[in-house]
Formats: sequence, C-alpha cells, structure tokens
Amino acid sequence: QRYPVAALITEPVLQNIGVVRPKAGYLDGLRALADEYGFLLILDEVKTGFRHGLGGYSSKSGIRPDLVVFGKAIANGFPLAVVGGRAEYMDFLCHADPSRRPFVAGTYNGHPVAVAAAMRTVQYLVEHETVLYAHLEAMGAALQSGMEQVFRRHQIEGCVVREGSALSFYLMPEPPSDLHDIILRHDFEKDVRLRKELIAGGVFVVPIATKQWSISAAHTAEDIAFTLEQFERAVTAVQAGRDGKLARESTLRVSASGAG
Repeated sequence: QRYPVAALITEPVLQNIGVVRPKAGYLDGLRALADEYGFLLILDEVKTGFRHGLGGYSSKSGIRPDLVVFGKAIANGFPLAVVGGRAEYMDFLCHADPSRRPFVAGTYNGHPVAVAAAMRTVQYLVEHETVLYAHLEAMGAALQSGMEQVFRRHQIEGCVVREGSALSFYLMPEPPSDLHDIILRHDFEKDVRLRKELIAGGVFVVPIATKQWSISAAHTAEDIAFTLEQFERAVTAVQAGRDGKLARESTLRVSASGAG
C-alpha cells in the first residue's frame, strides 16, 4: 500500500560516516521528485552548513531545498540551531490562524549570547568570504594530496574523500558510494589503530573509524605539514605492528614525572 509522503530529509553530503559525496544528479533527482509528488525536500546542513560555503552546501550545489537546518557552525561553536526555508512554509510560524501554527519551543530559543555569536560569525564570513574559503580549500587540498601520497608510498589500498575543508580516509581502493559499501569493504580495526597512533603523535582526530577530519580557518600550512608527518609515521607504525608504542611511552613518561 502506498502512502503520501510529507517530506524527505537528508544530508546533502554524508558526513557522519566520513565524507560520502552525492552521485552526480542525485540531489537534482530528489528536487524533481519533490516537485512532482508535492513533498518537502529538507536538507540537514548541520555538518555542511557554512563549512562548504556561506549559503551552505545547497548554495554550492545549486539545489534549493524547501527547508534547511543549520547547527552550531553558524555561531562558531556556540550552541545554536537554525531552521530556514521558503517564506510560504516559514510564514506558518506566525500564521494569522493560531491553529495552523506549528508548535515551536525550546528553553534557549533566541538566547542573546548564541544569537550575538551567530550574527558576528555570519558578518565575519561575509566580510572574508573569498579569502577564507579559498584558504580552507587550499589547506584541504594539501592534506588530501599528502595523505594520498603516503598511501601510494606504502602501497596501501586507500583513498581520501574530501569536500572543501572536511575529509576522511577509507582503506579501500576507491571512494565509497554509501554506508553499505563502507561496512563491506573498509578496514575498521586498522582505521582506529591509525587514529590512535595519530593522537599519540599530537594530532587529534576522533578515534572512531571513518569519522571526518575537519580543518578550521585557524589552521596553517605548518599544521598541515605536521599532520602529514605524523600520518606517515602512524602508517609506518601500524604496518610494522609497532603502533601503540608511542602512546605507552607517553604514559610511562607521565607516570614517572608524577611519581617524582
């Protein structure tokens, strides 16, 4: 039995399983289906919003959602979420008929500190948009290229998938198409070992397999060079089965200094 569809919500780029980019035409196809069948297309830009462009990934891809959700990036980390969209839908929040208004409530809705942070963040992005996003793209491209070179030097079947300043590596020969592809072909155990070895070397990445790496506007070319240096060291250690040694030595140094 078929039922009417009210809405479809999706991340335009899947960034909770690393970085899985949409196939060509996929988002356009969703927009066409939404227009044909009359359901709302909602983009979850909590991860992609403001990282890939001032207007979020939708502005970069040219896809116009009916509604969009942004997260704390809009306030540079202060706790804030934003819902936006077409006026014909957003105006229901202040509809003349109270019975047609959706219920919207939250303890910190419109909190002045978070809102002030968001206003200043957006103002800064507007003022520095061209330089800032070009810097992020350059740093992302340098990190991706360096990691791919490390994989080639060590003859590892690996790839790096990047969208602007967000990237992730996969221990498989080509970029994954979806979560099932990752589950079937990615080496989760080795992924975590690499991440832990990086942390031991002073590069913090989330120690969970496939989680994305994020570059910020504060990162420099020197930061990228150090990260690549530690990435090569981590790959070398994991391949030789010597990973964990640096972390154990660090623990011993801390224990010894504490005992003194």
